[in-house]
Amino acid sequence: MDRLSRTSRSGFARSTASQVRRARWPLAAGAVALATAATALMPGTAARAQALPPHRQPPLVAALPAASAAQQRAALAYWTPGRMGTATSRDIRAGGQVGTGAAPASAPVTGKPQMIPGNLGEDAISADPAAFFGRPTTSAANEFLQVPTILTTQYPYRMNGRIFFDFEGKADSCSGTSVVSYHGSSDEDEVWTAGHCLVNSLGSADGIDATNIVFVPAYNGNAATIAARYPFGVFSYIGGYTTYAWLHNADRSEDEAAIEVGRNSSGQTLGQAVGAEGFAWNQSDDQEFVTFGYPADLPFTGTSMYEDIAFTDKTITAGSGQPAIGIVSPMTGGSSGGAWNIDWSLANVGYIDGHNDFNESAYPGLIFSPYQDTLANMVRCFGASNC
Repeated sequence: MDRLSRTSRSGFARSTASQVRRARWPLAAGAVALATAATALMPGTAARAQALPPHRQPPLVAALPAASAAQQRAALAYWTPGRMGTATSRDIRAGGQVGTGAAPASAPVTGKPQMIPGNLGEDAISADPAAFFGRPTTSAANEFLQVPTILTTQYPYRMNGRIFFDFEGKADSCSGTSVVSYHGSSDEDEVWTAGHCLVNSLGSADGIDATNIVFVPAYNGNAATIAARYPFGVFSYIGGYTTYAWLHNADRSEDEAAIEVGRNSSGQTLGQAVGAEGFAWNQSDDQEFVTFGYPADLPFTGTSMYEDIAFTDKTITAGSGQPAIGIVSPMTGGSSGGAWNIDWSLANVGYIDGHNDFNESAYPGLIFSPYQDTLANMVRCFGASNC
């Protein structure tokens, strides 16, 4: 569907799966972990077990294994400035087909449009007026620019950052954004990103791929000092969630993830340090998006934050979920996971309603994002139906 023929999405109510309890296992390369909505059985109830339906619908979301305190410390030690400087990109996935694993659900998980507002950081009184550039008119395809360094540490830009992780012994990177947490405003500690930045990175077999995961908000790889390179510190991965459809089926329409991170060296949560972006789901697919990322493939180097402002250009079927949304953007690999914001203005710094995810050879010049429906919010809520 192109811009001339697009229509707003009319969602329908659908019951969600039972809440998935958060699982915590040591994070090890190649480990596989799922959160299952299993029914607890009392001793002596073998007959009940045999009576359960033979073809249960799988859970909609899946827990990623948690990192122990020792693994979190090891990740922080692993990411020296030099190693960050050598990190390459976890490519924006191009082409490919939906996998052949079990279907995640009988129909997309939709519902009424909802939004939850974000929060300021501890030292931010309001958004910086200088952070809002002129916006394109409806006749403009997009507006793309490098965010000036002086603005990257200002709210709300500073909520965006770079995710570093180890993939099969290789320093890799994606992008991500601090998002309003399932913990609530008292303890914002969550990052929204693409599922392929953390798990099933090859889009083929199940598996937990990434290790030594950290998030650096407002990363500035060109800075001469460590303090300027990591102006708000480094936040180590604790645990996270993705969709069952992505983990088991490489379903690009559900390639979403949220991770919990620890505190920085000053003892701040991520939200206290930089603030947390709002979150939106079940919105119209016809939007003006303000997007961010750290592209690392040529002609970019991954050292700087970039912003792209564009309107919905096209929607395409990309899996079992709702059609993916495409915008004009020159972002390259490394920008995967970077937030797409709606309602971005001085009056409201906006809501995450998508992220840089994949290219499609049939549509050069476009980047696509999974459509954020109720399932996306379940990922943000770490398995709960709402938070």
